[in-house]
Amino acid sequence: MANVLKSPLLHFLLIGAGLFTLYGWLVQGQASIAVDRAALSAQFQRLWARPPSSAELQDLVDQYLLEEIAVRRAQALGLDRDDPVIRARLWQKMQFLDDALPSDQELADFLDRNQGRYQQPARYRLSYWPKGAGQGQPEEWSATLVAGRFGQAWLEQLNTLAPGQWQPLPDGGRVQLLARQDGYLPALGELRSQLLADWQGEQRQARQALLLAQYREQQQ
Repeated sequence: MANVLKSPLLHFLLIGAGLFTLYGWLVQGQASIAVDRAALSAQFQRLWARPPSSAELQDLVDQYLLEEIAVRRAQALGLDRDDPVIRARLWQKMQFLDDALPSDQELADFLDRNQGRYQQPARYRLSYWPKGAGQGQPEEWSATLVAGRFGQAWLEQLNTLAPGQWQPLPDGGRVQLLARQDGYLPALGELRSQLLADWQGEQRQARQALLLAQYREQQQ
């Protein structure tokens, strides 16, 4: 009898029975689950470009119920505590919880304060002639790329040329300027999605700084 009581198999069965009993108690005690069939149907239609059949919709409902039951059981058992993956997901969701939609004026003011971030560099169409070689194919170059390749001083000299003129290179080659497009600041409409993301990111950083300051003040 003593050997039976010490058996790992018996311990496993007892633990399993305990969990099964606890699961049954949790299911009986939990609130009913609301299922939004219209939302499930719309999600299916977005994915498959057609509405689900009755059987497919019922499968979706059943899957949703099983998932919700499992999540509630896991929460009741405390399985969501001290889990780094769950913590990271909750942190991510909290970052976007309070995101607001700015007005056009707020976006315009944000763009005005951060023009350097969105300024488009000048662009050049150049024909590069290496030393001792024939004319290369015309290529599009940005001011940033030109300065990185040939230096800022060379770029400034390039800006004094008219289309069709040549400029020598330190290695003995030369470049012909075919066309130039001045740098510009895009209009708000062109940048709206990027401005929105950057504005909201700035707001999130401000909220986080405020939360930390409030917490540290409370701890004093």
